[in-house]
Amino acid sequence: MQCSWEGDNTIMMLQSGRFLINCFKEAKKGIAQPPVVGYLNLLKKLDGLHSTVSQPSCLAKVDNLIEILDIVCAKLVNAAGEQFETIIAKGVEPDIAYEESGN
Repeated sequence: MQCSWEGDNTIMMLQSGRFLINCFKEAKKGIAQPPVVGYLNLLKKLDGLHSTVSQPSCLAKVDNLIEILDIVCAKLVNAAGEQFETIIAKGVEPDIAYEESGN
């Protein structure tokens, strides 16, 4: 097995970020996202969206954990996507905006 060293991790992070931002833009347009980023299909109803899990004992169910992770991931990608769009609106080149929205 070969490990990633030095710049490889940075490149993988940037590529993943670009993929997520592109999926975010599509999801905002109403284009359904594939299962790997299916949580982005929640973007339209993200305001006020929170888990139905009401008690710690509910965390023992895998479906509840998946629901929580979907909501958290959707909110994080939404925040990065909105930051990206704000940076682009200021006239910054997309390559720079991708890097700045990852901070």
